[in-house]
Amino acid sequence: MASSPDAPVVLAEDGMPGGVRRAADYLEAALAEQGGPRIERVTLRGEGALLSSVPVYLGALARLGVWLTRRRVRLLHVNVTQRGSTGRALPLVLLARATRTPVVLHLHSSEYPAFLGSLPGPGRAAVRWMFRHADRVLVLGQGWAEFASSSLGVPPDRVWVVPNAVPGPPALAPRTSDGRVRVLFLGRLGARKGVGDLLSALGAAPVCPLPWEAVLAGDGDDAPFQAQARRLEVEERVRFTGWLDEAGVAAELRAADILALPSHAEGLPLALLEGLAHGLAVVTTPVGAIPEVVEDGENALLVAPGDTHALAAALYRLLCSPALRARLGDRARETWEQRYSTAAYGSRIREVYAGLGADEGR
Repeated sequence: MASSPDAPVVLAEDGMPGGVRRAADYLEAALAEQGGPRIERVTLRGEGALLSSVPVYLGALARLGVWLTRRRVRLLHVNVTQRGSTGRALPLVLLARATRTPVVLHLHSSEYPAFLGSLPGPGRAAVRWMFRHADRVLVLGQGWAEFASSSLGVPPDRVWVVPNAVPGPPALAPRTSDGRVRVLFLGRLGARKGVGDLLSALGAAPVCPLPWEAVLAGDGDDAPFQAQARRLEVEERVRFTGWLDEAGVAAELRAADILALPSHAEGLPLALLEGLAHGLAVVTTPVGAIPEVVEDGENALLVAPGDTHALAAALYRLLCSPALRARLGDRARETWEQRYSTAAYGSRIREVYAGLGADEGR
């Protein structure tokens, strides 16, 4: 039995602040602009402690169960990361299979291979069953597509590469300078994102004397990094903003000259794409799908994760050369315009939905 003609696409997600929720926001906006199917968002986890989120999940599961059995869901689109997110997604896939509702799993995790390897045998089998029984599995890059097929057992024809995308300014305003070069980090503060590496590189002998200031914008525990900045005697030149909303992020991007993202593991970070959209000179690491987006010396500088000496050398080059910053920034902006705008993202998702009979518009 087909779903109701006015049924929405249900987008289920954990709802925690971060890149996955922002990607869902961008998708909803892009589909609305293009006249695509209506999106109904369902939150599977609250923003508080895990235990306090149990009622949120049980309520969402009950609501979805009713909608699915009454054919009030055109398609179920589930954003998935590791650990609890995967556990919360599994019953949704079971419900979708039982009600013959098309289901799309959208893998956003930066550390899924390690997570999968950490599971006992029955856990790995359950995860593989979940992915194999999705009608489509969306991944962020070709490397993740190979992982989905080889490690999760998804038939290759069900795996679609759908890179993240971000909105950007229609045109770039000329950058003004007061003599200081502004270095921006966007993301959750922690070891995985290489925040300590960035501070070590900024405090290194060749970089520290140069006229720079840095903004570290994101949630997470900043106390260890503030202490590190004090030890390196750069605390007066490093500003920690905490979590920023979309307007706050855009303001920091407009004021920045360099985006530094020295991550140790990634899917495809929105911060990288935002840096490209704003024409920043980017220094980052070749992890996750990042090497599919940027090329060293072409539209970014790439350094090995954890190599603080190479990171310091890359920052030194950028801080000392306005011409290099301008050239990389121009190429970065071109890369975003050609491949990572939200319009292209919406169109690609609509292709996925159309293949499952779920893109008849509103």
